[in-house]
Amino acid sequence: MKIILFLFFTLILLASQIGLIPQSGLLRFIPTMTMLLFVSAFLFERMNSTKISTNGIVKIVCLWLGYVLIHAVLLPNKEGVILTMLASSFWCFYFLLACLLYKKCAKQILQKLVNWFSLICIICILGLLYSLNHSVVSDRLIGNNEIFYSLLCLPWLMLIKSPRNRFFMVVLIVICAAVSLKRSAMIISLLSLGVVFYMRFIEGKRFKIVPTIILVCVVSIIYSFISESQNVVNIVSRFNSIEDDNGSGRMGIYEMVWLLITKSSQMDLILGHGFNSVIVSIGFASAHNDFLEIIYDFGIIGIIIYVSFHLALIKRCISLKKQKSEYFESYLVSYIIFFVMSMVSHLI
Repeated sequence: MKIILFLFFTLILLASQIGLIPQSGLLRFIPTMTMLLFVSAFLFERMNSTKISTNGIVKIVCLWLGYVLIHAVLLPNKEGVILTMLASSFWCFYFLLACLLYKKCAKQILQKLVNWFSLICIICILGLLYSLNHSVVSDRLIGNNEIFYSLLCLPWLMLIKSPRNRFFMVVLIVICAAVSLKRSAMIISLLSLGVVFYMRFIEGKRFKIVPTIILVCVVSIIYSFISESQNVVNIVSRFNSIEDDNGSGRMGIYEMVWLLITKSSQMDLILGHGFNSVIVSIGFASAHNDFLEIIYDFGIIGIIIYVSFHLALIKRCISLKKQKSEYFESYLVSYIIFFVMSMVSHLI
């Protein structure tokens, strides 16, 4: 039965990645059912008196959950109170459910999860390559968002036991990020590679001069062959175009959102306008920056809770470093992904 389920979900994921499943219908149904499943599972676990470890991060998430649920009742968006509550609180229930299940799961399951996410990452990379090969040719250099599916597997890949395999997977994602032409993905993947290199060669004191010289020589030779290739030219052009395209129009969006914030009433500035209100007010895009998004949607109260969440994660990361925890690299990469995507995208 496990093998059948494994193959079923693998095929569904692969089919969706290479475009055999249309971007509607089933793919709209699955996220909705996933939301309801996690919320139901969380409530079921709580009714069975499973306790959550009440550390600082959990308390902040619970505070955020309570705030957005009340917010959804008072200021629902056009989809109604129920859907607003689900959309704004889904990640909170997912997080708290993971905390509940953590107490029930043996540590041995960790490697199974690592293997699962390694497989998911490879499938997503195949989907990205398929997408790139079948994309419409355009004179404009536009990034491919499908890189984020494999990129978000990075924290799990950092838990691969073999340093060589871990390094290989991270390098593979760096290459895919470069090919995808997504600047934020390139920044995240390079920073993650830097974490691996630092922990492996500098912090781990495994730096060897001969292998390093060989590595530099190999990289230099490879670069000399590919430096004139179109992909490399496109990558460089993509970063050079930041000033021209204002970060794919983000600077203009930031200015519009900030103008909306400054024109808000005192009450709206304190409590916000409601979940996903930026896209309603602008008419065509979210803020593409969670800090601006939260100030407008959830007000000063919301941004205080959100910044507290960031600070708690940084504190935990520092604590893991001091403890020399095996989870430090994974946790740090998780925060890098969270911070960079929060600055240029719309996770919340």
